[in-house]
Formats: sequence, structure tokens, C-alpha cells
Amino acid sequence: MPRTAPSQTIEHRISLSNFERQQLDSLAKSYTFEKRVENVGRIMQGVGIVGAGLGVYLGAKYVAGTWATIEEKYDAVESNVQRAWRQVITDPAKYWLYVFGLRDEDPYKQQ
Repeated sequence: MPRTAPSQTIEHRISLSNFERQQLDSLAKSYTFEKRVENVGRIMQGVGIVGAGLGVYLGAKYVAGTWATIEEKYDAVESNVQRAWRQVITDPAKYWLYVFGLRDEDPYKQQ
């Protein structure tokens, strides 16, 4: 249903004294401070979770006694993958005979 255009404009104004302005200013400052403190808590919670995860990881590494570097781990994985592919590509008959149970010797068994 269409509305008719207003015939007049009414303006409402609220005037605040110095006391009310001070009250609103303190309310706004406390609200802003509360939001900042709330965000700091969230940030610290995230930092704590990451720190706990790192602590668990480093603790497990310490208990296991393996302080290998990332490069050593990468080299080990790379050499294992290369060795496995070499065995599958160069001698597929041994591999498939072992897979189907027609051969007892594991072609991937390390000597």
C-alpha cells in the first residue's frame, strides 16, 4: 500500500548537561576497556593452545630421544620412497608374487 508524503518534519532533540556527558563518557570508556581486555584474553587463549601443542611435541621428542633435524627427516623419507619405487619398478615380478602370497620373501624387507 503506498504511503503519503509527510506534510511536516518534526525534530526531537535531547540536550545533556555536563553531568550526563561525564556519565556517558565514563560508560563509553569502560565499555571500550572491557572489549580490549576481552580480546586480550582471546589472544592469550590462542597463544596458550599453540604453546601447549608445542610443549607436547617437544616433550615427546625429548622422551623419544630423537632430535633429528627437518633435513634429516626429509632425507630419510626421500631415500625410503626412492628405494620403494626402485624395487617396484626394477623387479615387479617379485613384488606382485609377494602381494598375492606366491612368494614368502618380502621384497621391501631391509637387509
